[in-house]
Amino acid sequence: MSNNKNMCSAADLRNVFENFSVDTLKNLNSVKNMLRESLNLNFITIKFKELLAEKGREKLHEECDKLCAGINFMYSMYLAYLDKY
Repeated sequence: MSNNKNMCSAADLRNVFENFSVDTLKNLNSVKNMLRESLNLNFITIKFKELLAEKGREKLHEECDKLCAGINFMYSMYLAYLDKY
């Protein structure tokens, strides 16, 4: 920081911005990695698995498959959006 406590130098601001940018990119990459892993593993929550099992017992397998495909599509769309940035 510059000697004046109320003002930052251009170098100080640039340093803050660079650190913020690096942290933001790290966090964004972490989210993207989690989404890719969820997509690769066909991840769904335990509660959702319970619901699918219940619907499976009701012979609604086709609807369950469509719903799971929709979830994977959602993961893919999130990743496509984040990959633009």
